Amino acid sequence: MVSQILSKYFSVFVDELIECGVDSVVLSPGSRSTPLAMLFYARKEIKCYMNIDERSAAFFALGLSKESQTPTVLVCTSGSAAANYYPAIVEANLARVPLIVITADRPPYMQGVGAAQTMYQKELYGRHVVYHEELALAKNDFDYQLLREKAAHFFLLSKNLKGVVHINAPVEEEVIPEILDEYYSVGRNQKICGAEVKIAFSAQESLLSHLQNKKVLIVVGFED
Repeated sequence: MVSQILSKYFSVFVDELIECGVDSVVLSPGSRSTPLAMLFYARKEIKCYMNIDERSAAFFALGLSKESQTPTVLVCTSGSAAANYYPAIVEANLARVPLIVITADRPPYMQGVGAAQTMYQKELYGRHVVYHEELALAKNDFDYQLLREKAAHFFLLSKNLKGVVHINAPVEEEVIPEILDEYYSVGRNQKICGAEVKIAFSAQESLLSHLQNKKVLIVVGFED
């Protein structure tokens, strides 16, 4: 049952990133990140690159994103593997290159108890990312529409702000995921990311024309 829940959870997350425009993923092998890696690899519409060394994998992804100006996804396992991304993330931050970094992690109850390859990963890259968030653990009653909205939010932040978004993903078990098309399509009842991109870019001229010669109050909020 846990394998089914985890498979559906990460299938939805992977699917929405691809729907938004991710076309390249760089994977570094590791047991904790295996479900994510396999679910990305199963999608034939994207390019998956394998690099066993996380440091060089991160710089390779940096080059892909610099060329395309679209976020490349990096995926690695928990612990020191994630720390090896640090030099490329600093470079991406300084050069304003979009990247989405997904670091698999142990669940909270395995933190601080001596589990192997476990360290504090939530704010691992400090101020060198434009945003970081830890996903909730996969569970049976999860709001998959919310998960899609989060994935779209991460993509748009990285692309529009031209920076690194770090997603820490606790994985409860090291399992081989069930790769089913029906899992990828869960919650796909509207094009979340596409709608936001349209508002952000193609509608700019018409919006400005509509607001011309009108008094406008613009409220901007920042989440700490």
